[in-house]
Amino acid sequence: MAAAAREHHRFPAAVGPCPFDAEVAVGAQLRRLHDLRGARSVEQACAAASYPADVQHLLPGQHSSGQVQRAALAAALLSAPRLLVVDEPTASLDTATAHAVWGSLRRYADTGAAVLAITHDVSDLVDLGVVDRMLFTAASERRDPLTRGALSKTPTCRAYSW
Repeated sequence: MAAAAREHHRFPAAVGPCPFDAEVAVGAQLRRLHDLRGARSVEQACAAASYPADVQHLLPGQHSSGQVQRAALAAALLSAPRLLVVDEPTASLDTATAHAVWGSLRRYADTGAAVLAITHDVSDLVDLGVVDRMLFTAASERRDPLTRGALSKTPTCRAYSW
């Protein structure tokens, strides 16, 4: 219980569960992951995730929630998976960084990988031209005026309701 309490203390509640060891610099952990299963270099994965090189020496608890999120994306990209599932990958990011991450995910999909993104950023995805298909979990989401407007701008994007 004491270890769990220490872990909770190190990470703000907004970050949620942290995928990194609290006692080891994030960059060192990424290099260890690369040694185990890396198909891409740490530098390539970090660049694709917009994870800044100048914070890799820090412990996870010294990162912002957005930095932890981007480091986790870099970790996922290291092995160059054929299917990448990302849940709200830009939720803690400023607009410019979020757009860079969406563009990077699009480029990753263009390599032949499948990218499944769970997000509420429908307008951004369509405006940026980074989405091929969308699945809505409720028909009402697709009838939302902002979503309808975004979809009408991109006739090549197919939308489905579940």
